[in-house]
Amino acid sequence: MKRKSSSIDVSSERVCFNDDDDDTKVDSSFSDDAVPLHHFHLGQDIYAAVTYFANAVQIHLRQYGRDDNNSLFPPKRGMNLAKLADRIAEVRASPFTPNVYAVSGRSEQSSDSPHSPLNEMVALRGEIAALSKQVERLS
Repeated sequence: MKRKSSSIDVSSERVCFNDDDDDTKVDSSFSDDAVPLHHFHLGQDIYAAVTYFANAVQIHLRQYGRDDNNSLFPPKRGMNLAKLADRIAEVRASPFTPNVYAVSGRSEQSSDSPHSPLNEMVALRGEIAALSKQVERLS
């Protein structure tokens, strides 16, 4: 015999946990003088942001845009670098390649010029993907 479970009031559950109770969006823009601690400048307006999530280190490469106040803001396009060991169960790489990375991006090609930093990162992603396939074949 099936029992009817008590209904759960979904509207009372909180999904997003912010420090303050207001519904304002957090401003993630920053100026050249106040770069966040986990961001590293790579040249032009490209930054690498290091984050920690679920006991894993994630590296995000992003070409930031500039607003009217000359502050940097993150666009939707970006790339995420994760260690290849997280993607493949067992990797036996040579001692000459201790830091092998797999790259996943949100856009295959942007509408920017072919030599733009974002398209160069996309090309780099293709080269790294080819290298990771070679490592898979060797293991």
